Amino acid sequence: MAMMIREYGGYAKFDVEHNVPIDNIDLNEAADNVLGEPISPTSLMVDIEGIHAYPHATRNFTRYMPECLKRSVPSWTKPYRRPLIKHHNEADGEIIGRICATEFVTSKTLSGTPALLFTANVPGEKDKEQVLDGTNETVSIGIIAHDVRCSICGHQIAEHGPCPDHDRGQVYGKGKLQETCYWDIYSMEAKELSYVIVPSDIFAKNIRTYPATSSKTKTNISESAQGGKSNMTPEEIAAMKEKMATTEAANTTLTEANVTLTGKVTTLTEANTALEAKVTELTATNTTLTESNATLTTQATELTESKTAVEGQLTQEKQMRESLENEMVSVRAEVKVNLVETVQAMRKATGKIALTEDAIKTRSEDSLRDAIVDLKEELKPIMPKPGSVANPTLSEKDENKDELDVKEKNSARNIDLVEGLESLFKNITNAHK
Repeated sequence: MAMMIREYGGYAKFDVEHNVPIDNIDLNEAADNVLGEPISPTSLMVDIEGIHAYPHATRNFTRYMPECLKRSVPSWTKPYRRPLIKHHNEADGEIIGRICATEFVTSKTLSGTPALLFTANVPGEKDKEQVLDGTNETVSIGIIAHDVRCSICGHQIAEHGPCPDHDRGQVYGKGKLQETCYWDIYSMEAKELSYVIVPSDIFAKNIRTYPATSSKTKTNISESAQGGKSNMTPEEIAAMKEKMATTEAANTTLTEANVTLTGKVTTLTEANTALEAKVTELTATNTTLTESNATLTTQATELTESKTAVEGQLTQEKQMRESLENEMVSVRAEVKVNLVETVQAMRKATGKIALTEDAIKTRSEDSLRDAIVDLKEELKPIMPKPGSVANPTLSEKDENKDELDVKEKNSARNIDLVEGLESLFKNITNAHK
């Protein structure tokens, strides 16, 4: 089993976890732990004494064996740089920075005992300001301990749980034999480093701040003998703060611009959605209109064909009408000629002079018919009645016989002139009405 320990607030908080093997971690100290890792040239570098070794003890009554701290060095940067956070909030806390390098130092420490010296990179403008003004200063390590022993009896706490005979922080024995119970840690691996308000290790704090260099190797970071003070001049700190303020203002402007652009994007998205809905509606309407247009086109074609047929019929009827009109004109002309000839013949029969051509052409058909009626009346007195004229060469008997023969002939074949003229007139007029 393994124990998760966070040195924070005057007590050691721990949870039991499954054993985490560390065989894959290189136990040799690396001279360059951050080779190839990205570091912003505008970021802040912070040297931190994070935990101090035995015989120094924390206020949680834990002691870290020097060899334990030394062997844990690679785990702080491999296989990834452990995070620098706040208050051990791993679940949803924000990352302030990353540990770029770790050293096991044995001299010139704040506690006078060996310690782990962390070099962390802090890129955020607000976080840099809080480091520089001392808001973020004291720290606490978060580790997974694999070998934890009772300092009095050696009980394996990580493997078997708390010591049944001795409680951490309690004093056992009397007089000179009195002994305080500690949890002595012989093996551990890194988890995270946190800025805290009250550290368990009273010497765990920032000892130096300086601007990040373009190089990403620990060999280019010079050691400082100024303890917990920054080696930056007041002018450099002022310049950095001014640059941070300018960057913060720029970030604020960019944030406001981003909010404005987000609003515009939202508005445009809504407008685009409305346009897409309108396009869909218009597409449906266009489909309906296309179908209606196809129907109308079919109807128009049918009507055109009907119109063409009707126009053909009208043309034929017009031609027939024109033909009939022409024929009627011809008939009327022929009727008039017959009427003229009849009038002239009847005038001649009544002993009248024939009309001149100019005089008779100007008369209408009705006038000619009236003339024929008048002439017919004039002809009646002149014409002898049938059988009224006797044949002088016949005897009375013969005369009576001839009279009968004449009557028979008149009834069979002969008609008088008036009846002949009337019949002729009626035939001509009736045939051309």
